[in-house]
Amino acid sequence: MTDPPLPCINNRPHESTHYLAFRTGAVASDTAWRRVSPFKGVGRPRTLFLTDVQVRRLLDHADGAFRGLCETVIVTGARPGELANARVRDFSRTDGTLSLTGKTGHRTSYLSQQGFEMFTQLSRGKLPGALLLPNDAGMPWRKEHWRDLMMRARKTAHLPADTVMYSLRHYAVSKMLVAGVAPQVTAENTGTSIRMIERHYGKFTALDRRTMLDRVEVAL
Repeated sequence: MTDPPLPCINNRPHESTHYLAFRTGAVASDTAWRRVSPFKGVGRPRTLFLTDVQVRRLLDHADGAFRGLCETVIVTGARPGELANARVRDFSRTDGTLSLTGKTGHRTSYLSQQGFEMFTQLSRGKLPGALLLPNDAGMPWRKEHWRDLMMRARKTAHLPADTVMYSLRHYAVSKMLVAGVAPQVTAENTGTSIRMIERHYGKFTALDRRTMLDRVEVAL
């Protein structure tokens, strides 16, 4: 007697194979699935968070358009790919916002005054369809390009070997939280979720709790 075929859900023959078979009743036990060990390092909270000194040192060793890309990641907390694809028309001087599309879909990211001034400068004299952040050749960025430039900059700046472009995004998110920006606002502005904020950045929401609580005035 042959085993029954795995059921399909939404025309997909696999969910996690054995676990799907157990969940849908095709097999009687999920023991085999529960014995599988997770991949090392997956799903763990972030451990590398750059300091202000390290970020400044990195920028000192970043040149041209690459430095500009790094700076925009720092002031927005956006993913580098989202910024690399942004056009002049995506920046609203009226609202002080930047429309971004990426991993989590489309969103409107609100800019700080520093960010507003940066994107005002980046958009000056350009047509609406032009890239806000082209590379030094005036072309769209490729992930491999900024990866290689980051590798070079982190080496000359003597930064940890696991410093990548996303380290600047993590730096920006942590700075927002330490400054007291609400986790919900931070999540929406940077295109992540409250769950991810709590998982990876919880320690930063705890750092200045006394300071935040001292801002609360009650009638006694």
